[in-house]
Formats: sequence, C-alpha cells, structure tokens
Amino acid sequence: MVEHSTPKIAWLSAHPLGNSGYSRQTREIVTRLADLGYEIYCIGGFGTQTIYGMHVELQTPRGNRVLCLNTFGDPSGRTVFDRYAKVFGFNLVITLWDYMLTEWLNEKQIPWIAQGPIDAELTSKWANQVRNAYMIVAYSKYAYKQLLKYYPPSRVRYIPHGVNTEVFRPLPEDIRQEARKRMGFPEDALVFINVSDNVPRKQLGFLLYCFKKFIEEHPHEKLYLYLHTNWSVGWPRGLDIPELIRELGLSDRVKLPTLDPMIQPIDDLQMCLIYNACDVMLHTSIAEGFGLPIIEAYACGVPAIAVWSSSMIELVLPVTGWLIDTVDDYIYYPHYVPTLQHHKVPSMNSTLKLMELALEAWKSGELEKYKHRAREFALQYDWSRIIPLWDSLLKEVMEDLRLWSYLR
Repeated sequence: MVEHSTPKIAWLSAHPLGNSGYSRQTREIVTRLADLGYEIYCIGGFGTQTIYGMHVELQTPRGNRVLCLNTFGDPSGRTVFDRYAKVFGFNLVITLWDYMLTEWLNEKQIPWIAQGPIDAELTSKWANQVRNAYMIVAYSKYAYKQLLKYYPPSRVRYIPHGVNTEVFRPLPEDIRQEARKRMGFPEDALVFINVSDNVPRKQLGFLLYCFKKFIEEHPHEKLYLYLHTNWSVGWPRGLDIPELIRELGLSDRVKLPTLDPMIQPIDDLQMCLIYNACDVMLHTSIAEGFGLPIIEAYACGVPAIAVWSSSMIELVLPVTGWLIDTVDDYIYYPHYVPTLQHHKVPSMNSTLKLMELALEAWKSGELEKYKHRAREFALQYDWSRIIPLWDSLLKEVMEDLRLWSYLR
C-alpha cells in the first residue's frame, strides 16, 4: 500500500468506460492503481449529452472507486480542469492521450507525467510538446529510444501497455471450432484477422487489396479475412468498407462484425472468442504507438504479420510472426497530426510473400509453434508485471516532489 500522503491524481484520457485502446488502458491502469490505494480522478471523453453535474463512479475489483468527472462536451477536459482542480485538490496530472493537451499543460503549475504515442522518428516540434512534463512515459522501447534523443534518462521511463492474459487466452479446440462455425468460417480454412480503427494510418484499403491479390494467387485455397473495424464510419474519416469489399469482389471471403463496434462494442470475452476463431493477425498499420491488438492476439495464441515500423518491430519477432518490409522510394507525411513526423509505407510484394509463409506454416503444422511462442511473449505484458512499474514510478515522483518542496 502507498503512504497516507499519496497524491490526488487527475488522469486525462478517453473515458475509461469506452472501448478504444486509450479507454481500455485507462480503465485497466486506474482501477489497479486505485486498488493499491491511489486516489484517482478521470477527466475526459464525456460527450455533450450528459446530465449537468453527473459523475460516474468506476468500481474496482476490490470495491474501491475511481471518480469519472463530467467534461460537459469537451473531450479533452481543458475547460473544466481548473474548476475540478480547486474542488478536488489535484497535485499530479497523468495524461494518456495524443499530445493534444500538451501546450495547455506546459503552462500549468502542476507536476505532469506525459505519455502518448510515438510512432515515428521524433521531430523537434514533437519533442517540444512535452518540454515541461516532470516525467515522460514511453510505452514502447522504440519511443523510449526516440525520447532519449531530446531528454535525459532521468526524465524518461519505459512502461509498456498491458494485457489481461487471464481474459485474453487460448481456448479449448471445441470452443474455438464452434466460434469459427458461428462466424461462417470452414474448419479447414486459414483465417486472417485485422482489428483496427477505420482511419488512414491503419491502411485498410491496402489490406483488402493485398488480400484480393493473395486469393487470386491461391484460387484453390480456403482463405478468409475477419475485419473487426468501425465499418459504418465512411468518408471523410474512413473508408466505405462494405462498398470497397463489394468493389473488390470479396463479399464471400471477408467477414465484418454484424454491428459496427463503434456503435455496439463487444466485451473482452467476446473479443477473445473472435481472436481464437482466427489463425493469423494481419496488421497493415503504417505505424503504432504500441499495437494493442497484436498483443491481445498473441495472448490468445494468434501470431502476427505486421509492418517493420515503430513499436511493431519489438512486438513481432521471428518466433511470433513476420514483419513486412517498407518501400525505400516513398515516405508519407500524415496531414492529420501537427508534429511533422513521417512514416514509411508497407511493400505489397513483401506483404504477399509473408502471407505465403503464414499459409505454408499453417499447412505444415508449423503455425502451432508460432501460436505457442506468441502466447509466451504476451505473458511479459500481463498487468501483474506492468502495474508495479507504475507504482514504483509514482512513488519515485512523489518522493522527488516532497524533497523539492522541502528544499524550497
């Protein structure tokens, strides 16, 4: 347990009851920290249609609470932060967000632990956004190395995202086969899975086109793709996924969730069933701050194909999957971020070659070794290993702040 002088922590992120990666990591971390004795208040992610004055209490497994504060239509929480700070007396802020809040937080006179996705070579403009953070948490080894180009090791910590390996786990073969049957996959088919938001970075158009080419190269193989994405979003935020599937002639080979996961999300146990019903994760995102679907798939015993980029390089090892080469004659500057980073893009030829290797491993039985190794790798990221890192960091920060206050 932490000492009585433990701070009141404002955790700024997506709402913990949401179903995004930000929401899930927020929920998993803050409930566990609350059960260690930390007093945490979540700010961010409430929409406009909330009852004025309404707050939500998130109950932890041990009966503690995390108070989720109403943001009155401002997802970032900036417009209400000062008022809540006076009421609740925050003395530490932790952010889990893209660096949307940083210029604002840089001006706040309150200790701040910053974490956010670093999925490309860190630019000076990007690094400058966390210049006044007391500590910066990198949730990939890739991000940690990038941050050390601009900040001393004393200000940077590596704490990866985690996964609940008791929920996400390999299931018995009879349950797995029943799940495949319900999803419409033949027992003797190779099923790829992709779990992604329908946004440009995830390259879902590239994914579907590669899958079409792969089917054309293997007309006699039973090949399927389960695409778990918010398919009803459409332009301008994302692609018209159902129409693209029809355009490419893939309606009988690509399965989508019956209901859009953004509108009707499913719980983790259902997601575990879906992972178990599939054989290989095919992750075509050009960059990841971490890559949560990869580690969730691993926990269920599903190896991955992903792009040789950012954090995916450390997640997808030769024993857990395959890495897609990137092209050397083109780079992509995303217009939807203000930090001037660039990404390399995946090679279609490399993608098809690795899908071929996965097919061969599946037919020969070698894929079972990949499945076992993937599960063993995921155990390194179980929350039982991650939360102690957070506990240690928070104790260190508060001891530093107490000493600093004493010396003043």
